[in-house]
Formats: sequence, C-alpha cells, structure tokens
Amino acid sequence: MTGQFDPARMRLSDAEREQAVQRLNTALGEGRLDLDEFTRRTDRALACRTRGELDALFADLPSLAVSLTAGESVLELRPKNSALQRHGNWVVPPSITITGKLGSVVLDFLHAQWAASTVEIDVSTKYTKIEFSVPQGTWVDCNGLELVDGSVRDRRTGGEVPSAPRRIVVRGRMQYAHLTLRARSGKPTWWEKLGLPPLF
Repeated sequence: MTGQFDPARMRLSDAEREQAVQRLNTALGEGRLDLDEFTRRTDRALACRTRGELDALFADLPSLAVSLTAGESVLELRPKNSALQRHGNWVVPPSITITGKLGSVVLDFLHAQWAASTVEIDVSTKYTKIEFSVPQGTWVDCNGLELVDGSVRDRRTGGEVPSAPRRIVVRGRMQYAHLTLRARSGKPTWWEKLGLPPLF
C-alpha cells in the first residue's frame, strides 16, 4: 500500500532555486533580511534539493512563502485541433511544456511577469504552429530542439546576447511543425488595447 505523495519531497529545478534567490533579494531590499542573513539563506537556497527544504527558508517571510508554494511552477499546454494564446499580463513559470498535434500556440512574453530569468520550454508536437513574441534582446536557445520536416523561423531584426537578463531555452521534438520567433516593442497589441484577459 502506498501513501499519498508529499509535495514537500518534490525535487527542485535550477530555475526554482534561482527564483528563490530573486525573492530573497526582494526581501533584502524591503529590509526583511540583513546582508548576513541574506547571504546565509542564499547559500542554503542554492543547496536545497526539495520543495520542503526551500519552503523552510521562507517560514518567517509569509508573503514570499505563499508565492513559492502557490505559484504555478509548470505550465502544461496541450493543443489538439485548437489554438492556445497568452497575451498581456500573465505569469510565466520557470517551466512550460507544449504537447499536442494539429493546433497552434502563441505566447507573448512582452508584458508577462517572469517567475525566473530563465524559462525552459519542452516541446513535443506534430503538425503544430508555435509562435513566441519576446522582448527585444531576449536570448532564445533552440539548440536542444529536434526538427523532423519542421523549421525555426527567427523574424527578429534586433540582436541578442548570451548575457541577456532574460533567457528562453527550447528543447524537445517537433514533427511537421514550425516555431516562429518575433521581437515585441512596447506598443500594445489590439488584444491588450481591448483589455481582454489571457486565453486559457
């Protein structure tokens, strides 16, 4: 007989550790932690292996603890004969998975709130169109993406640098599918002008 899995035992990703350090830095700026305590907790956060170990670092920082445990760490998108989109002010988790076929996915990152500076996107699709609109200068790494009769189309005109503050790492496998990268300026889209909420 097996018991229910304890979420506190969930293994952490590098992106989640990085998110924790960013939140500790926020606490330092708010005066909740002094420099010595910030340094100690940062070292411990980077050494944590499970969610329970990490949550213990935020026990006396209620608002931060809620953000870590209640926030969405993985966004799963499954387009099947459908179109999925996100625009405007939405929360980008450290990890996104896209699986499906005969569909499309459009993700606009310009006005989104990034939970971590690096977003890892795992793709497994067939006959699917995917489009990412990213802020100027965002580093997008598609070296881990396998294409079978597919393509990556980079429509951005500006350059990107490996040291960019925001990074997107795309990996997985796309069959008979296409990924398009576009750079967004600060101008709102028609969707944002209408004040419509993100889809799905």
